[in-house]
Amino acid sequence: MKKVLLIGLAIIGLSGCMTSSQYQMTPVAKSLPQYLPVDPAKVVVYGEGEKPHRPVIPIAIIGTIGNAVCDRACLEKGLQEKAAQLGADCVVVLGTNIANVGSMSIYWGHGISTNQPLNQTRLYGGAFKYNNVWIGMKLDKDGVVEYVWPDSSAEKSGIVEGDKVLTVDGKLISNDVWVLPTALATKSAGSVLKIEYLDRKGEKQHKNIAIEEFTRDSM
Repeated sequence: MKKVLLIGLAIIGLSGCMTSSQYQMTPVAKSLPQYLPVDPAKVVVYGEGEKPHRPVIPIAIIGTIGNAVCDRACLEKGLQEKAAQLGADCVVVLGTNIANVGSMSIYWGHGISTNQPLNQTRLYGGAFKYNNVWIGMKLDKDGVVEYVWPDSSAEKSGIVEGDKVLTVDGKLISNDVWVLPTALATKSAGSVLKIEYLDRKGEKQHKNIAIEEFTRDSM
């Protein structure tokens, strides 16, 4: 029993960190052509609370599971590799979860044995493709405008923080949080988004907002 256990522990130690990943494509990605895989080293990893410094297209949610010797860096590498397979430009860490998957009985000799819990750490992240166009406004999950970038087409149209977007090109925001990202992912600079929204006075407004090319000077 002792020899078997020691051999098992040695195998775990020698094998090092090992991960496996699963993913689910977003509705936005399903409406786009499949992206080609990229070099994992080129995929930028953003930690929890960090955000890409340019507009992005959400393409997948990834979950990476590690073995008993995996650390945070190893799990992030697993996210990075899966994101690269999906053709992403960056991956944003969304959270972690530690699940107990059983226990291991360890015999220490001299009649002493203990049960050690086996925990499995899971890291979750969002895979994104950089977008080359934008309108310069950010919405929360309810369609309320959280931020409008100065000199953006959204600001020039008169939209301000606190306005509540109702529809984009006739599609209800309340029924689908992916409406705006999908519209921006499938249109090019020079085209127009038709936005219906409630201003901060509660009055319904309609705007045609020009989609602009994004440059480093835009933000």
